[in-house]
Amino acid sequence: AMGKAVRSTLGGIALALALALSVPLLVPGSYFIPEVTRFASERLAQPVEMEDLTLHLLPTPRVIGHRISVGRKGEILIGELEIVPELHSLIAGPRSLRLVRASRIAFDESAFAIQRGIPKRRDDPVPLRRLILNTVKFNHSAIDVPIFNVDVKLGERLRVREARFETGDGALTLVVRPHGDDTATVQLRAANWTLPVGAPLTFDQLAAHGTLKGRQLEVASVEAA
Repeated sequence: AMGKAVRSTLGGIALALALALSVPLLVPGSYFIPEVTRFASERLAQPVEMEDLTLHLLPTPRVIGHRISVGRKGEILIGELEIVPELHSLIAGPRSLRLVRASRIAFDESAFAIQRGIPKRRDDPVPLRRLILNTVKFNHSAIDVPIFNVDVKLGERLRVREARFETGDGALTLVVRPHGDDTATVQLRAANWTLPVGAPLTFDQLAAHGTLKGRQLEVASVEAA
């Protein structure tokens, strides 16, 4: 009798969990799009549109937005935006994010006006551990910028701990590690890389490191071939 009661109890718990976990799957993600885009538009002070929104439980809970445009003229286009919260923040405690990953991004010079026009907020930003931008295309009128990827590790109040910039073909890698004294270590490595502006110089190999102080870069060493 006791074994039957235990099985019945465990079965009930399993059923309750299954129903709870299935809720996001039963409600189409598109149901939330108007509320999500309205919230984003208010935060950015720009129109935001999204074609689709999906909720995933595995490998961990996350939400993915598809085909997003920002700006009155679509100055920023994002093919896919994935947001992964910290598991503990879903259960208790303040909201926090483990990862934000955007893929297939296209923007031009006018997109910087959107960033400058974002209203300043007094509340603390939502904690985020890592930001990844994959396959980014920056359209510039004077510089031929190759497709690139960005990987940023963040600390408290979204302070950058490490930022890594890499071209899609792997020809150039730039790593910036800020310090607490308003300086940052800068490391650059390149192979078979051509300068995107100025003289069309091509480097078979290039390695450099230095220190960024404010807007001034002090280069400690450069090795080129």
